[in-house]
Amino acid sequence: MDLSINEDGFLEERFENNTNEFFRHCNGVRKLYINSNSTPIICKSESNDGVDRIVFKSKDKRLVGMVIGSKKRLFNQLERLPISVEDIEKLSQIENALRVKSEKDAKSDYLTSIPEVNNKTYNETIKEIKREANFRKYSRVRYKFSIPNGNLYVSAVALVPDIIGWDLENYVFREVNGQIEVVGQFTGCIEGFLDLDNDGIAEILTTTCENSEGTSSHYWSLLPKVRAVVSRYG
Repeated sequence: MDLSINEDGFLEERFENNTNEFFRHCNGVRKLYINSNSTPIICKSESNDGVDRIVFKSKDKRLVGMVIGSKKRLFNQLERLPISVEDIEKLSQIENALRVKSEKDAKSDYLTSIPEVNNKTYNETIKEIKREANFRKYSRVRYKFSIPNGNLYVSAVALVPDIIGWDLENYVFREVNGQIEVVGQFTGCIEGFLDLDNDGIAEILTTTCENSEGTSSHYWSLLPKVRAVVSRYG
């Protein structure tokens, strides 16, 4: 679901032709669980001037954007493990190698797609992005989760700019028996995580960091390979 704030300050989702799976469920005094909230929220279906919407009796702005709705409670029993100095030392070498390659490729693509930009202009663009509050916030994200026989790490590694904005390239690492290997990578600014299928492994939520043509949000499955399992565009 994609929630926004309406003119009265309440959360709502708008759509066409009853395409939302919860429209019929909310036709009356019903409730839905949103993300892993322990308390369900009263919802009400409405149709007006060809626009259908579900309005929630909540003004919680933290729920604006892509969320997971459910008739049953969504349990999120996962906890992030603390990142130790030893973890950082183990990850830093492989992260740095990936960062060098990613940022070299990104620069080559940028200069090729915009011939009028030279090295000096590109470097100034990178410095400007790195001064932004969003970059400082999201570029430092690291998660650690426990998995059978080891740990799973998620790290924001590389800045990837393009003509319409910029994103972060994030990598997933698996540590088994003391050895770290790359599982895969995904792009976006990491907003949080949920265990959507209750399998004990997190799905990571990202949004587009900066894009002048629009935004997208995704939940990414981490194992056995990295892939988007829920997406929203707009």
